[in-house]
Amino acid sequence: MHIFRACLLIIFALLLSNWHIASASTPMRSLQFEHIKRKQGIQAGPITDIVQDAQGYIWLAGQQGLSRFDGYKFTIYKNQPENTASLDDNWIRSLYIDKSGRLWAGSSRGGLHLYDRRTNNFKRYYSSDADNRTNNPVRMIIGDGDNGLWIASRKGLKHFNPGTEKFTLFQHDDARPDSLIDDKLTSLALDAQKNLWIGTVSGLDFKKYGSDQFKHYQAEATQNKDGTQKAIRGLLIDHAQNLWIGSNNGLETWQLGQAQISRRTFGMSEGWIPGVAYRIMEDREHNIWVGMADKGLLRWDAGSQKFTSYQNQPGITESLSDNQVEALHQDKTGSLWVGTWSGGVNRVDLASGGFTNFSYLPMNADTLKDSKVASMTEYNEQLWWISTIGKGLKLLDPVSGKVLKTIRQTPDGDNRINDLDIVNGVRVTANGQTWASTRAGLARLDEKSDELVLRTSKPGEPSTKFNINDMHADKEGNLWLASINGLLKLDTRKDELSVYKHQTNKTDSIAHDIVNALLMDEAGVFWVATQNGLDIFELQSGKFRHIQRDANNAHSLLHDNVLHVFKDSKKQLWVGTETGLSKLTGWKDQQAQFQNFPINQPVNCLLEDSKGRLWMSLESELMRLDPATGESRHYTYDDGLAESYYLNSCRMDKAGKMYFGSPSGLISFKPEEIRDNLAAPQVLLTDLKIFNQSVTTGKLPQGFSMQGQIQDAHEITLKHAHTIFSLEFSALHYADPQRNQYAYQLQGFDQDWVYTDASKRYATYTNLDPGVYTFRVKAANKDGIWNETGRSLKITILPPFWHTIWFRLMLAAGLLAAMWFTYLWRVCALVQQKDALEAEVNSRTMEVSAQKEELEKTNQALLRVNKRQELQQSELTRFLAVASHDLRQPMHALNLYLGALNNFELPADVRPVVNNLRHCARTMDDMFANLLDLSRLDAQIVEPQLQEFAIAEVLGRLEVEFAPQALVKGLHFQILHSMAVVNSDPALIEQILRNLIANAIRYTPAGQVIVNCTESGQLLQVSVEDTGIGISLHDQETIFEEFFQVESQRSTKGMGLGLAIVQRLVRLMHIPIQLRSQPGKGSTFAISLPLILSEEMRDRQSRSKAGATASLLQALIVVIDDDERILVAMRALLEQWDARVITATSGMQALDLCSEEIRIPDLLVCDYSLKLNENGIDVINKLREEFNHQIPAILITGDISAQLSDDAKKAELILMHKPVQAELLHASLAQLLNEAKE
Repeated sequence: MHIFRACLLIIFALLLSNWHIASASTPMRSLQFEHIKRKQGIQAGPITDIVQDAQGYIWLAGQQGLSRFDGYKFTIYKNQPENTASLDDNWIRSLYIDKSGRLWAGSSRGGLHLYDRRTNNFKRYYSSDADNRTNNPVRMIIGDGDNGLWIASRKGLKHFNPGTEKFTLFQHDDARPDSLIDDKLTSLALDAQKNLWIGTVSGLDFKKYGSDQFKHYQAEATQNKDGTQKAIRGLLIDHAQNLWIGSNNGLETWQLGQAQISRRTFGMSEGWIPGVAYRIMEDREHNIWVGMADKGLLRWDAGSQKFTSYQNQPGITESLSDNQVEALHQDKTGSLWVGTWSGGVNRVDLASGGFTNFSYLPMNADTLKDSKVASMTEYNEQLWWISTIGKGLKLLDPVSGKVLKTIRQTPDGDNRINDLDIVNGVRVTANGQTWASTRAGLARLDEKSDELVLRTSKPGEPSTKFNINDMHADKEGNLWLASINGLLKLDTRKDELSVYKHQTNKTDSIAHDIVNALLMDEAGVFWVATQNGLDIFELQSGKFRHIQRDANNAHSLLHDNVLHVFKDSKKQLWVGTETGLSKLTGWKDQQAQFQNFPINQPVNCLLEDSKGRLWMSLESELMRLDPATGESRHYTYDDGLAESYYLNSCRMDKAGKMYFGSPSGLISFKPEEIRDNLAAPQVLLTDLKIFNQSVTTGKLPQGFSMQGQIQDAHEITLKHAHTIFSLEFSALHYADPQRNQYAYQLQGFDQDWVYTDASKRYATYTNLDPGVYTFRVKAANKDGIWNETGRSLKITILPPFWHTIWFRLMLAAGLLAAMWFTYLWRVCALVQQKDALEAEVNSRTMEVSAQKEELEKTNQALLRVNKRQELQQSELTRFLAVASHDLRQPMHALNLYLGALNNFELPADVRPVVNNLRHCARTMDDMFANLLDLSRLDAQIVEPQLQEFAIAEVLGRLEVEFAPQALVKGLHFQILHSMAVVNSDPALIEQILRNLIANAIRYTPAGQVIVNCTESGQLLQVSVEDTGIGISLHDQETIFEEFFQVESQRSTKGMGLGLAIVQRLVRLMHIPIQLRSQPGKGSTFAISLPLILSEEMRDRQSRSKAGATASLLQALIVVIDDDERILVAMRALLEQWDARVITATSGMQALDLCSEEIRIPDLLVCDYSLKLNENGIDVINKLREEFNHQIPAILITGDISAQLSDDAKKAELILMHKPVQAELLHASLAQLLNEAKE
């Protein structure tokens, strides 16, 4: 019996040791394939071969032609029946790049094609005329080791000499045993001695370099049961001169270079999957990749002597798109390309990364496939418990990646998930109990039955459903729970649950009931992360000490919402918050001091590697931070990671390997094995467009010259008329083309490099001066590795003929000749007239001299007067511009602030003060406006701009402006609208009516003010009637003079300039004005305007009126002004009107902020005068061009020049002069928004 027990113990020990050895194997790296399919522009159908040319382009051969790819777009080459310089057939079977970098393509019809980069055409070669008419596909092309080509076809082996353009054909001959074993060839391989290995449908042949004889070999993996040979499908000679042979039956290798060939076959013990080995490739790290006909992709790792299988996994978009692999290629930057029969092309970067997702581990049913990993904890020294959302509790061997046990309540195939299977966290207590926080509540694992047993809550206990964020097991067997109902403590021995909650009347209670994370450090300090800061929990007293953010202290906590707490190897405390990371550096006056690292993302979990660098999971990426240098590196989904991460879900094993839990699986990696792709990208110019017409189409504009294609050109010549041209460029680095970065510079024009990304791979230039320029572009890959040399192109812009030297010389010579002949003619005429005129000249010499002297004096006096007037006019214009801006700018800000303040609920005693301020501001506004307008009119710098417009548009704005003023004064104010269209200057007419209405309201103590429109023949009479104080006949003669007020108006505030401005404006536009008034009864002012009948303008008026009621709710409005006060006031005012506001001080900042939005702005409001030589019209045009949308916009300015008004009208902008009233601004915004919706 004792012997039997001893044997059992020995057997158990051996099994256990073997299990440890098996578990010590490291899981293979998971691969996340990017799929390139037809929707991205790739050709339809199978992809049969893939190569990369010398320039860096990827070429794809298939049934539907030949495709060239630059990482962003495809260029498709197809057969053109009438063009012998095209492909002879659309089905391209094989591709090859020779020593000179030339591309060769073999078609299904047997044609051999050489691509000419210079002409972008193909040259065809055939071994005989019959090949042009029969089906003889070229299955493979390789080099012969010299300068020739070996070609495998269905009708034998061909050798092609490009120098002589001659073919040599080798075929099977029944009379010659040393001839080719079969004419149907499948594959070729060349060894180091230039010997040729040939795969056929009947076996393997060998042709020694320089010999015409063939030696036949039998491969074990290709033998049928009767000893006959099956077809050889793929051949490869690797770096060690091993011959890899793929067939219908399997795979084997031969070690060449020995007297006796050493052979090895592969079976299931090495991970081989039985199937057809179709394509074989060796990567840069000497791994062998095997493309299978129906089993996906296999990777042979020489270190582990194992195959790893990568196959299509339904539901996992990152898996291989199709299991029938037709082509394999690794490009110069390390990306692996996999061409498939029906799934397009797959691409994966092998040169960077190093991350493994357990969900994507290939061909292993016992992994964490499709598992949402919420947390992990140690079960013993080798195994971990993994909590998942929806798939229960899993026991994982993290080294091998295998799941050894699953605790799950939901039956397989049942879509109704049991709440016990939604596990947020798991912990093992000091007394060996395993507890899990589930959606159903806190549960304990019964290891005998392998089931989670839900804990029964006692009366008065808080609920543990849905609400556990973190768990901690202390040395006494207590389980501490971070919940949304406070800090919970479960005494597992007594099964008692206690709670610590926030109490408003106790400052030493927990800071907040929502607890996110827990940490009990080596010193016994219990750190509690809450939504309102970080707490230190004193276990003995049950009191909490609070550490919170102080907005006035830069060294306080970064944010009060604390998500995670971590202590590094140096015993330093790191606090992950909602907006970044904080490191506790010490205490000052009993207040915690922090060094902050803003990230603008929540920090969910922290780990430290052997170099002291911190790795943290953020909202959608992993970040590495070196605390010593402050350098950081971000890793995203495109690097092989998950798209989001769970709170407090990370762990590091004893070997230093890190694990992070996410909704898409468990991510693992060794920090020292994470690597960047160090290959700098090749940079090419891929297109040149002149007036948006590409030169690659073959239609070159007149006067343009370029040698070859734009990809090869080193110099181009443009005419001066080619005023707009664009250069497109591409970095041929395919690891992640969308994350490539670019910088370009046109030397001779651009002062510095212009940086851009993959979304804008072009540079556009307009109206360059004639001359010689050099365009340079450089690029970086996704990991920031720059090709500083990049690509350069010399650009010569020819001057017009009238700017050339020869033209100027000819013109000068012609002028000199004309002057010479004129001189000769004049001399002759003078000689003939000399005698006749001499007497008369002498008699009048004195008279003429006197007149000349007098005229010169008069002329000099006139010049002095004219110069003095010009100087005075210039000074007056400059004064008006400065005064207009400097006086209007503070008034503009004041009106905006008062407009925003008016929308707040103000105390009753404050509201009158605000109203008085608004009244004073409006009065000052009117005074400044009247003074400046009068000065402009006197300076004669105002010119009418006549156009057709609806009078209702002007009256609508005036109604919005004056209705509140009349209401405050208690007057009945009414505008009787008209649908009439008139021909005049709308801005000046609006100014006339504004002054008339303002005077009417100001001098009407009670009653009403009515604006009426009456059509009379070809005129529209617009009248302003009031019931005010009236004007006597005596005063009516002088009422239009500046600073004049009738005696009864002396107590009314005003400067008496309004009617003076009206008088000058009506005279300027030749408009008649009438005045009817009686003292004590009121006055009527009327102007007559030319009437136009236009239905279009009437419709516009109707739409404008309807738009006044449009709401600004959730409208995205971008405000641009270099005055921060204006921006603050505008934001306050617009947000009061329920709009979403983006403010910027420059056009570049506006572009940056708008790029973060997911929709186009609804409205733009921009100041005209900005810093850095920017103006509002240019900024608005840039934003419209960037979004390719005519965004409605308002231009605000203090400049009252007519030129600016014309420029704004051409740009389709509403021009508003400072200071702008809030009501008028709201109406204009609403009108624009309504018109945009229509």
